[in-house]
Amino acid sequence: MTIHKAHLHDQGRTSMPGVAHLVVVGLGWGCVLFAALHLLLGSALYRRQRHVSNMHKKAVLVTGCDSGFGNRLARRLAHMGFRVSYKVYAGCLFPDAEAAEALVRDTNIRVLKLDVTKQEDVDDCVLKVQQDLHENDDMAFWSVVNNAGIGHYGDFEFMSTSQFRRTFEVNSLGPVMITKKFLPLLREAGEGRVVNVASMAGRVTLPGFIAYCMSKHAVVALSDGLRCELRPWNISVHSIEPGFYRTSIVDKLLNQNENEKLWECASESLRSSYGEAYVKNRFISSEEYVAKILRGSDRICEVIDDLVHAVAAHQPKARYMPHWLTKLSYFLCCVCPSELVDFMACPPLTVKPGCA
Repeated sequence: MTIHKAHLHDQGRTSMPGVAHLVVVGLGWGCVLFAALHLLLGSALYRRQRHVSNMHKKAVLVTGCDSGFGNRLARRLAHMGFRVSYKVYAGCLFPDAEAAEALVRDTNIRVLKLDVTKQEDVDDCVLKVQQDLHENDDMAFWSVVNNAGIGHYGDFEFMSTSQFRRTFEVNSLGPVMITKKFLPLLREAGEGRVVNVASMAGRVTLPGFIAYCMSKHAVVALSDGLRCELRPWNISVHSIEPGFYRTSIVDKLLNQNENEKLWECASESLRSSYGEAYVKNRFISSEEYVAKILRGSDRICEVIDDLVHAVAAHQPKARYMPHWLTKLSYFLCCVCPSELVDFMACPPLTVKPGCA
């Protein structure tokens, strides 16, 4: 009897790992199915959502319309009935350039000279929008889209403090200045939206892109904080956080000539410590890394769709991450140890520092 009980006890002990394994596998597949169902339903609802009413009586400001996301967004919004005359205000750094002149030819777009780092430009922009609204009593200011941005590539020691400052002035303080100036118009309308174009770089920091990533982290923080602060005024805040897309910013980020200028401006001791071969290898590795995750210019519509949804949908999301790869990257960075994230974010190097 004792032997029989011991045998049953051993059987129970040996079967437990198998049961636990089945439970874990079952839970795992359950989570996968739940996530898939959530994505499918979310995608269906996303596509079927209706737009806000009276769109033809609403005005929108988009900054950074010289190229890229801003230029395409202005065109899309201009043909959704947001306004009869100047329904979209397109802020351009170079209003006389070819891209801006193409926007001018659209009767539903008004191009405004706007450097988001210059207070006089921002003040003049607000004044012109106010004048238009006063001339059209049935129009109301609906949304500001903070899209203007720049970027620099380079190791921390090679980049000057002025480059860091300039990046923050455009990417971080620009949205602050614009939003502060246009909030009174949004409150006057009784509702509205602030849409900030952040980046996946505002969640994950890559070597060589520290200044850009720091500035986009600030935009994410601005969005998260304002979303709560502005809720009592029925003003919602939304952040768009795309990965790397083939735009002018990415082209300038990975510009060989700019990288060579950083090397030429560096001190002799710094160049000796790093070595020209190492710096070149760093740049090539970063270029190859970005190329693997870069979405082509023909995919920019993924971001524009989310931007339009944030501006026009009846029930927009607080945060948008265009494309599943961006969502997956963010998820992995949240659940993986920092050491593993660092390993994935740091491109492999074949040259050691100090090599000529």
